This record gives sequence, C-alpha cells and structure tokens, in this order.
Amino acid sequence: MTKDQQPMAETLARAGIYEMLSRVVLTEFDSQTLTLFQSVNWQTALERLAIQVPASTCDDLERLAIDYCHIFVGPRDFCPPYQSVWETGQMQGLVVDSMKEFLQIVKPRTKLQIQDHAGMQLEMMAFILQNDHMNHECEGLAASFFERHISWIETMLQKASQCAETILYQSILEAGAEFISLEQALFFQHAD
Repeated sequence: MTKDQQPMAETLARAGIYEMLSRVVLTEFDSQTLTLFQSVNWQTALERLAIQVPASTCDDLERLAIDYCHIFVGPRDFCPPYQSVWETGQMQGLVVDSMKEFLQIVKPRTKLQIQDHAGMQLEMMAFILQNDHMNHECEGLAASFFERHISWIETMLQKASQCAETILYQSILEAGAEFISLEQALFFQHAD
C-alpha cells in the first residue's frame, strides 16, 4: 500500500465501522449476520474491538431480538434512537430540518419516516466517508455532518450498552460509543 493509499484505506475502514453500527441500531440481529460475524475475518476484526459474538442458535437469536427491543423500542427504560428525543425530549423539530438539508446531498439506502434515526445517520456518515475522496466540492461535509448529527450518538450508545442484557449488544454498543468518541477527537483535531 502506498503512502497515498493509506489514508484512503483508513477512511474506508472507518466507514465500515459506521455501516456496522448503523445495522446494529436499525435492526435486530438475524442468523445471517451472526454467521457473517463468526467468519474468520470478522472474528479477527471484532476481537480487536472487544466485541464478543455468540453462536448462531435459535435461543441466541431470540435473546438478541428481545434485547434489541428492550434497548431501542421500549416500552420503558429504553434508548430511543432519535436525535430529536435526546436533544429536545420530543420527536422531530429542527434536527429533522437539518437532516433534510443533508438528505439533498446524501442518499442513504434506508428510508425511514422519522429522519433523525441514529441508524440512518450512521449509514449516511458511512456513505459520506466512502465517497469523500470523489467529490472535492463537498469538502468539510463529513465534519459538518458529524458535528450536527453523529456526535450525540456516543451518549446514546453508552446508555444503550448499559440497558443491554446480552454480551453481544453490551460489547458492540460500548465499542460503538468508544469509536464515536475517537471520531470526535479526530474531527476536533482536524478543526485546529
């Protein structure tokens, strides 16, 4: 790998983590994802992040489904994955207006009625990083989107990891919160 290719590879690796976190927040685990996570390459990567993946059994899938609902759906003592709820205590508002601005530039695969969902925001951040090198007109887009729509997710992931009852969700949400913290430092460092 040449010196010029290294920053690009690191950016794509970061995008991959955003994409994985997006998947974790958007939907519960299924057998296909658990099987993928148990492959050698994924196991190596996940072990580096201190993420523990259980065997793909029906019991594990059921426990994970229940835990996902307990963490993100409710009915009580849960972590709503919506930025507006975390920032204002209610759904929608100015956050959604800001998201609409970014949605004119970034077109995520996920289509949700409520556009300030953390999973969709993480997916959009992955897309921005994957395409950052192609469009110099959008310089600063990643930093701006991070500041306005990703930085809050660290707190949500920390609380979500505390709500989690399965090792997989605890470890992946803790790792996600730490990753967002590192990203905050990275974007802040570049702002100086």
